[in-house]
Amino acid sequence: MGSFPAGDAAVMLAAARCKYVAGGGWGSRRYLDTDLLDGWDEREVLKRQQEG
Repeated sequence: MGSFPAGDAAVMLAAARCKYVAGGGWGSRRYLDTDLLDGWDEREVLKRQQEG
């Protein structure tokens, strides 16, 4: 017996989650701007960490 003994229950749960995500205003949320990281050289950062 799995987590969802009835296949319909899994479909209903997935549909409810999709509806929640779609209606939650995900497009208007702001996230971390990673543009500032574009100029970083990872090798230089690691070198500084090892020196310090």
